[in-house]
Amino acid sequence: MPGRYFLSKLLVMQCILALSSAITTSSKSIGIAATKPLVILNNVAPGWCDTELFRHENAGTGRNIAMKLIGRSSEEGSRTLVHGIVAGKESHGQYLSECQVKGMLPWLESEEGRRATGRVWAEVMERLERVSPGVTGHI
Repeated sequence: MPGRYFLSKLLVMQCILALSSAITTSSKSIGIAATKPLVILNNVAPGWCDTELFRHENAGTGRNIAMKLIGRSSEEGSRTLVHGIVAGKESHGQYLSECQVKGMLPWLESEEGRRATGRVWAEVMERLERVSPGVTGHI
């Protein structure tokens, strides 16, 4: 599972980048200025919070120590969620953590990263179309 966690974070970042770009393009097509997206979409990460999420797991000593050292309370983690709601257009398509817009992974901004993001997005759109034909036309 630990390897899957980081991979899933990367896939979410790729989809947020592609969807935020699609939203901006869609906004332009209906006459909304490029500087003002119709919807602001951001990727919010509250961090590692000490919640009931892990209540069914057999937490080891290492996890317990790590949670005490770097874990956040639910209230602290929720601040980033609220920040994501009230953040302005500068947060559109960005990764938010600790109530700040954080930089994207440099790889995502590389040519290889952009190509990979395009392939991931195309596959997501293809799968969505198989599930619900015509749905991607609303993006």
